[in-house]
Amino acid sequence: MHRVPDHSTFSQNRRRRFKEAGILREIFNEIVLKCIELGIVSGETGVADGSFLPSNVSWDSRYEAVETINRSTVKYMEELEAELSSMPGYKKPELVKNEKESL
Repeated sequence: MHRVPDHSTFSQNRRRRFKEAGILREIFNEIVLKCIELGIVSGETGVADGSFLPSNVSWDSRYEAVETINRSTVKYMEELEAELSSMPGYKKPELVKNEKESL
């Protein structure tokens, strides 16, 4: 039986292994364009969710935000990465090297 990678595996690979190559970004862009072409999404609205929360956050004061995105997906992803790294208390995750045996 094959193990299915979890969301963290995809996120870490995108951020660590493939950031310079841009291949995942190209795949993401193609998927978004295909979804727009098929009418699955309009390509005009984007929603973002992140796991980093600054300290002293009150769960009772949460709110939803919707932002119309009029930029390319590449530019948008770059802006998200820059915004996250500028948040108070943000610490860049340490690079963890895992060696796994092939079956």
